[in-house]
Formats: sequence, C-alpha cells, structure tokens
Amino acid sequence: MPGQGSRMTDTGQDDRGARTARWLLWAGLALGLAAALVGILTAREPAGLGPGEVALVGRTAITREMLDRALYALSLDLKRPPTEEDRRAALDRLIDEELLVQRAAEIGLAQDDPNVRKLLVRAMIAVAIEGGREPAESELAAYFSAHKELFRPAPLLRVEDVFVGRDDSDAGKRQFLLQLAAQGDEAAWARLRSLGIARAAAIPDGWLTPAKLADYIGAETAGRLAALAPGAMSAVVERDGGWWLGRVVETSPGDARPFAEIKDEIAARWRQERDAAALRSYLDTLRARADIALGVAP
Repeated sequence: MPGQGSRMTDTGQDDRGARTARWLLWAGLALGLAAALVGILTAREPAGLGPGEVALVGRTAITREMLDRALYALSLDLKRPPTEEDRRAALDRLIDEELLVQRAAEIGLAQDDPNVRKLLVRAMIAVAIEGGREPAESELAAYFSAHKELFRPAPLLRVEDVFVGRDDSDAGKRQFLLQLAAQGDEAAWARLRSLGIARAAAIPDGWLTPAKLADYIGAETAGRLAALAPGAMSAVVERDGGWWLGRVVETSPGDARPFAEIKDEIAARWRQERDAAALRSYLDTLRARADIALGVAP
C-alpha cells in the first residue's frame, strides 16, 4: 500500500523480524540486493517458470545463471564438486535470500537503514560504471602529455631540527634562542646547533619527500616545512614535552619519471575519470526521469 503511514509493521513480531532481517542482510544478502536492482531478477505476474529459470518467489525469478554462480562459489568453499544435495541447499538459500530481500522492501529497510542504503548505493555505482573499455597505450601517452601536472614527482627537501625539553638545564634560555632562530636569526640557530641539543625526531640527513618527513614530525608540520624556501625556519612547535624547531636546508623538485615507469599509475587515473564520467551520465539520466521537488533553493 502506498504511503508511509500504511507501511506494514506487524507490531512487536515485525520489529523482531526487522532486526533479524538486518542481521541476515549483513551476513549474506549483498548479492541478492544488488541482483534485485540490476535486473538479474525479473519481476512479473507469476505464471510458471520461463526459459532459464529454476524458481519463482512471488513475481521474481531465480535464474539458472544465479544458481550456477552460487554452486561455483560453494564448490570453491567445499573444494569438491557440488552434489545434488548441495544444489538443493544452494537453491533454498537463494529462495530464502529473495524472501528476505522482498521483506526488506516491504518494511522500508532501504529507506530507514543507513547501512543498507550505503550497500545499495555501492551496488548501483558498480552497475553504472561496469563495462568500461580499457585505454590503448596511445591514449595513455596522450593523457600523460596533457596532464603532466597530475604526475609531477613529489618535491624533496633536506631538513635540520632541534628540540629543547622542558626539563633541560637552561631550558628558558634555549627556548629564547629558539624564538630568535624562528625569526630568522642565523646566529641563534648556529648557537642552538653548537649546544649539541638532541634532534627531536631523528630526521635522517638526506633527501625526503613531504610524506616521508611526515612520518617523523607529523603531516601538518611537514606540510608547512615543504612550503618554505631553503634557509627558512618553521614556527616553534610545542611537542613531546618541549619545543621543536626545523629549518629547510635545501629543496629539489624531484626527478621526473618516464612514461613507461608510471604507465600503471596513468592508467588508474584514466580509469577513475572514465568511471566518474560514466556515473555522472547515469545519474543525469536518472534525474531526467525522476520527479524531484526541492523544499529550499539549492
């Protein structure tokens, strides 16, 4: 019956049924829900089995292809060919799944349960982007040429750092030197280095990408350092029971990688754009077919 007010609830018994349906859906109904959406199951008036069908559940057909897939998956689990008993059990499982899928629709699970909605959305995204063609190598080369900024190598930098712990002797004096150094006072920086203060995060003395530097000092601080020119100081950072200061020694744009070396990365990016375009086209089609009313201006 249409309308939310007429949705079947069956009082307490249906509440328990809804909870059981949720649990069973997560246990194994992903395939059934997706199949119901993509058209593998065909709804019609019940009038006997059609070609290629092995069962009808209400108006929905379970096809031989679906049963064969279930038996194949079962044979992988059992590590032997399925028996006739296995075949019957697999068909019973498909029937049970379809019954739960239909009941889920009746009680509005797709509307009310966010986990089920996410499952259905993922299934429909897979439907929208399936069957995309693979790019030719010439297409990848042209894509690389037109989007080189996407594959620009990560910059490299060398960093020095010092750390003053709160419990260090003369901690106040050394913190003052840190503040001076952070303002660009090279003499203060040299003085700090000469005091033999421990390097805070044991940053290796070599070229590092910002991502690798983040392993030592955190992503936020590493990102700020990566944006500085050689010779520039970071701000003083409170961390690990003291104060930390870093200095960029030198930077390098990194070595450009040849096409052959990153062809797989290029292909992955190409496929992402292909799939995004396919999904957008699919959604545009759905929007054109739907009646959408907005309560407020977007």
